[in-house]
Amino acid sequence: MKSAIDHSNQPGAAQRPVIDFDRPRVKGFRKFLLDSIPCNPVSARQELEELRLADLVICYLNWRDRFLQITPRKVVTWDGLINHGCFHRNRKKILEIAALIEKGVDLTPYLSERIVTHGYVGKSTRDKPKRGIEWEDKDYALNAFNLHHLHFWPLTARKSPKRSRDLLFASFSREQAFILMVGDHNSFSDGTLEKAYAEYQAASGQELKGLLPGRQTFAWNECKNFQRRGVSAAFYVGDKVVMGAGLTSAGTAGSHTMHSIKLMDLLRVYEYELDKGQLLKEWYALSNRSCPDNPELIWAFHHCDFGLFDASTGFFFAILQWKR
Repeated sequence: MKSAIDHSNQPGAAQRPVIDFDRPRVKGFRKFLLDSIPCNPVSARQELEELRLADLVICYLNWRDRFLQITPRKVVTWDGLINHGCFHRNRKKILEIAALIEKGVDLTPYLSERIVTHGYVGKSTRDKPKRGIEWEDKDYALNAFNLHHLHFWPLTARKSPKRSRDLLFASFSREQAFILMVGDHNSFSDGTLEKAYAEYQAASGQELKGLLPGRQTFAWNECKNFQRRGVSAAFYVGDKVVMGAGLTSAGTAGSHTMHSIKLMDLLRVYEYELDKGQLLKEWYALSNRSCPDNPELIWAFHHCDFGLFDASTGFFFAILQWKR
C-alpha cells in the first residue's frame, strides 16, 4: 500500500544535519539504486558504484522515468497534431493507442526495448572512450522535451527485429497524456520534433514574456545538434521566443537533477528524525493505520516517487512524488 506525506513543515536548509552515508538505511538506499539500474555492458557497474549518492539518484531517474506508471490517463491533443509528422497515415493507430492509455494498460511493451537493458552505459568500458555525451542510456526526447515515444504495436507482436517505422510522441502526467505529434525514428535527428515542440509552446502561451526574437540563424536539425552536445538555446516561433531543451550538460533532464536535490534535502531531515520513533507513528496515524512495534524501514523508490518502505507491513510512504 502507498500513502503520500506532507513535508511542508520541514526545517530550513541551515538547520538540516549532514548525511552520514555509512548509516544502515542510507547504505541500504544506495544498494537499492545499484541493484535496480541495469548496466550495459555488465562491467559498467564498477563505474556506477563509484558515483556519489546524489549522482546515483539522477542515474536512477534517468533510467526509471523512461517507464510509465500503470494508471488510466485522459488523452488530449492540440490543433497542430495534424500539421506535423505523419498524422494522416496513422489515424487508426493513434486511436488504438489512445484507447489503451485511457484504460490504464501497461505501456511497457510499446516503449523501447532498451529500457530494460541500458540503464547505465559507462564510458570507461569502451575500447575507445566516447567523446561528449553518452546517449545509449538516455532518451533524448524525454530528457529534452518531456516526451515519451511509443511504438504502434507491442514488442511481442512485432514480426521482425526491426522497430516500427512510426512513433507517437506524448507527454505524460499522472492524470493526462498529451499527444504532440506522430513521427518516426528520423524525428530524433531531422528537427521535426524540435519544430513541433516549439510551435506547441508558442500556441499554448508558454513563450518567454518580454523577449523579442532575433534572426533564426540555425535550421531545426542544427538546433538538435547543439542540444545533443548539452547546449540548449531558445527557439523562435514567429514573434515569440520559447524555451529549448531542458537538458543538462550531461544529457540528463534538468528536472531529474532538481528532483535529486529535493530528495537529498528530505533525506537529510527524515533520516535522523526516524530514529526518534514519533515521526513514523504520526505517518501511520495519518494513513489510518497502526504503527508496528518493530518496523523494517527502507529508503526506496516506487517508480520515481521517493519514500520510505516498511518491509514489516508492506506500506510505502511517498515523501517526494514525481510528476508522472
